[in-house]
Amino acid sequence: MSAETTNPEANPPVFGVMTASRLPAGSHLVLHGMRLWKTALIEKHCVFAKLNAEFSDQDCTGAIRYIDELMCLMFLASRRQPSISSLYQNRLSNDEFRVLNAIRLLAENEAEGAVHQLGELVRGPLNFSMIRVCADIIRILQSKQLGFQLPVRLTVVGS
Repeated sequence: MSAETTNPEANPPVFGVMTASRLPAGSHLVLHGMRLWKTALIEKHCVFAKLNAEFSDQDCTGAIRYIDELMCLMFLASRRQPSISSLYQNRLSNDEFRVLNAIRLLAENEAEGAVHQLGELVRGPLNFSMIRVCADIIRILQSKQLGFQLPVRLTVVGS
């Protein structure tokens, strides 16, 4: 693994700083699932066992299969080694941001934008497989009222 993929400072976010603590519940669960998946792989643990507690708390164990599929596709079809941050790091990597942004766009029925986001990460027809997997994740998490929309912050201006 190169220093570029392991050192978060070597790969600064191209989209500005987005932190895990600012994410909506559905996006945060997906992010945590992606990071737990990577941790399970490194520690040679069962992915399903590693993700089960986190997803059981939200009654979303059906999404574990799709997180596993998403990560396998990402690592197999990526143009380069995907950058997934460590479990407790607050700052999102560019690749994490791309996946979460694609999921948000799909949840807003903006498939073309999602395809573009994932196209920067995954090559060819497997991009559409990732779109399908993301749509399944959205379906399961939204059925449990877990959203993907960032809260709108309005500035109050006094007159």
